[in-house]
Amino acid sequence: MAEWQFRRPALGGAEALSDRIDIKRGGRPPFQPQSFQQARERLAPMIAATRDTVTALPQPLRAKRVVVEATILPNYLANSHYPAALFERAGLVPVGTRGAHRDYRTRTRVEADAPTKTYLLSVEDIGLQRLASVLEQEAISLSDSIRLDVAKLDDFGLATRDHVLRMGTGEVTVVEGKIALEAVLHPQVRADGQPDEAEQHAVLAKWVAYIKALGGEVRVDWLRREDSLTFLPTLLPADKTVDAALFNPLRTLRPMPRVTPIPDPFRVVGNVAVQPSATRPASDQRIAVFDGGVDRSAPALAPFVTETDLTNGQPPHPDGVRHGTTVTSAALYGSLSSDDPTAVPPAWVDVFRVWPPPEDQRADVHLYWTVHPGDGGRGCRSVIRCKLVVACGWESRPGSCQEAR
Repeated sequence: MAEWQFRRPALGGAEALSDRIDIKRGGRPPFQPQSFQQARERLAPMIAATRDTVTALPQPLRAKRVVVEATILPNYLANSHYPAALFERAGLVPVGTRGAHRDYRTRTRVEADAPTKTYLLSVEDIGLQRLASVLEQEAISLSDSIRLDVAKLDDFGLATRDHVLRMGTGEVTVVEGKIALEAVLHPQVRADGQPDEAEQHAVLAKWVAYIKALGGEVRVDWLRREDSLTFLPTLLPADKTVDAALFNPLRTLRPMPRVTPIPDPFRVVGNVAVQPSATRPASDQRIAVFDGGVDRSAPALAPFVTETDLTNGQPPHPDGVRHGTTVTSAALYGSLSSDDPTAVPPAWVDVFRVWPPPEDQRADVHLYWTVHPGDGGRGCRSVIRCKLVVACGWESRPGSCQEAR
């Protein structure tokens, strides 16, 4: 039989790869929801009003630099669209963002209430003047990047009361006639964006003095810093929350999350009356449980559990002890049925009784004192060392269990 001579080419038209191919570029430019001129007409009155408000802001309600907000259109939500040229020109330093919603516009449609973001910006008073000056110039005298950055903005101003006050459903905890709130203060920065610790301390002192003038109290001993933000438990008369929200360095004021010390009902994990199958755990690691106590007479728990009272001698609450016993059982054995033999626990358990709280901590609705050294060193950071694992049996809104490090 004659051999079949036809061969299909491996790549159809592959000879074209040897020739130069010119790729056509161009087409319509990217869609801009608004022009520089449209944005300027919209933003100029906002910036002027912001300058007037900042000028009238009393010194007790502000820092050296003020925090303003600039919301971008949803078309520029990507980080690559950050308005760097405009912000650097005016000396606007970012200190955070928050979510927002605006209309998303394309050539063919409008999507209402689309997600976007608001930049939180620290600026000197002169920076607002620089920003206003940019909008006063003719478009031809500005760079393309500045004009585009201006066109990205949809809103500008100081934070509104609704941005700062986050009262949720309005459910609050009342302590000594005042509502318990958590205040979050903006970071204080210099013009180069580096932290300004001296100004941070000055702002804290102003916040404490302002709240005191409103008839409230700031628990500075429970101050926490996370990512340059300052978190402060604050007690305030219910009718003074709007006044408190006028403090410009304040990012958020919200009800203090409440701990549910003894959930009702809670599920018993296992039968702690059975005899253990070992006299020591599988390792010398230790687990620390902060709860309402433990029934040390339970045979399955007794060989492996120690208890320390951190309540300054408050009498144990029966339900608290029952709950702590359940948590301790879960830490040692996991889930047990009444007819299962107990396994060998993985570690020792040190139970620290923190409920009912000491008399001098009754205002601490979030049990900060359990993770804070506090007066006299009664917090868990005074008794826990880094090698210990921390287990917590509390339930809260949101989580109050915090790992001691």
